[in-house]
Amino acid sequence: KGKGSKTNLYLTRVVDAILENKPTIDHDRYCFYDPKHPGGPGTPTTRKSSTFRQAIVFVIGGGNYLEYQDLLDYASTSVPSKSVIYGSTEILTPNEFLNQLETLGRSTAN
Repeated sequence: KGKGSKTNLYLTRVVDAILENKPTIDHDRYCFYDPKHPGGPGTPTTRKSSTFRQAIVFVIGGGNYLEYQDLLDYASTSVPSKSVIYGSTEILTPNEFLNQLETLGRSTAN
């Protein structure tokens, strides 16, 4: 995580590992796309040995403000600074998340 940062969420640790080219246990689970790759921008490529300063992070399913804020803090406190764009299919407030859990609980109880 960036200097002076206190939060160390899993998603931020993964982004840091990818941007800084740090080895991780889950390294093979991530796809890397290079728009300059000879096969075209949609072609997966192998991981390069260089580091990156920009990332687009997209969560399929519910994203949340805590992850978003943690990534913003990471990007702004990193040296050199990074640019991280965060998105998800849905961003939930804590109450919305609890409502979804309640709905799931009721549907599985039947």
